[in-house]
Amino acid sequence: MASFLKTKNGYEVRIKAKGLTRSKTVSTRQEGRLWASRAYQELLEAVEVQIRIPTLLELMERYEKEVCPRHKGSRQEIARLGLLAWEPFVHNCADQVTTDIVRNYKDRLTKSGNSNATVNLKLSLLSAIYKAAHLDWNYALKNPVEGVRRPPQGFGRYRRLSDEERLQIESYLNARATVSFASFIRFALSTGMRRSEILSLNWADINLDRRLISLKDSKNSRPRWIPIDESAMKALLTQQRLNASKPFPLTLSAVDSAWKRMVKRLELTDLRLHDLRHEALSRWAERLNGDPYKLCLISGHRTLQMTHRYVNPVQSELLSAVMNCEQSEHGFAQRTLIS
Repeated sequence: MASFLKTKNGYEVRIKAKGLTRSKTVSTRQEGRLWASRAYQELLEAVEVQIRIPTLLELMERYEKEVCPRHKGSRQEIARLGLLAWEPFVHNCADQVTTDIVRNYKDRLTKSGNSNATVNLKLSLLSAIYKAAHLDWNYALKNPVEGVRRPPQGFGRYRRLSDEERLQIESYLNARATVSFASFIRFALSTGMRRSEILSLNWADINLDRRLISLKDSKNSRPRWIPIDESAMKALLTQQRLNASKPFPLTLSAVDSAWKRMVKRLELTDLRLHDLRHEALSRWAERLNGDPYKLCLISGHRTLQMTHRYVNPVQSELLSAVMNCEQSEHGFAQRTLIS
């Protein structure tokens, strides 16, 4: 607890707690021990005042200001922080948010109808806040999320457009949509690019002669190249004739508003803008005969596991075609034998 250093006039006594130090010169070791005992308690009280544990809400606000801007998905992350701020336990000191509180939070989310993927995203955000507090802001906090079992991720969302829906959308784009929004939808259905990737495109990223799009900064921070098919080419040429500074000079809010109007007008059930990416990648999987490695180059997924969401249905169709072919050959053989 205390260290003593012999000096000409007695002893120098030094104590240390949580990075703070105090020292005093005394005549005898007994006097030094008495002083050290009193001073150590005072030092501990000073430490408690100095490193006051903030509330979880205060950590969330700091996370939003300092960490979120560094993330590609900051917009969605900030939205999830806004929902988390409604939970009563965020007003507790961060060290008083226990594993049981987080487990109850997870159970409430599940009972409210949130998907397993949504629940995992919210738990991951809460965990990231505690990790930032511990690693970046030097708070000695235990992460309460670590003791909570996550729900299984599942297979994820997989929504394809029906033939009727495709015709409805095309008819709407021809009759009611603006030129840029119509080009945006057709381009998304052809390339499988994410909304943010399309809106951030520059003309310098597009090589019409080689029919390639170069994405230098995608969601996973890895560059990738996307082929331009006929439909995507028509959309780009249409936008080129507008002499705009960017291929798709639209804002996120403008695209979202136009999409909601179209879905409401056409009465399309459970269709999201991101489903266009699912539809496009599923079409590419069909063109590539279910090759997950080639599809991964276009989709930009980090793992083949994600790509297999689009490949598996294609493999099922190929297997069905093989079975139909075998049945046809078997029927032909039977007819030949009978004849």
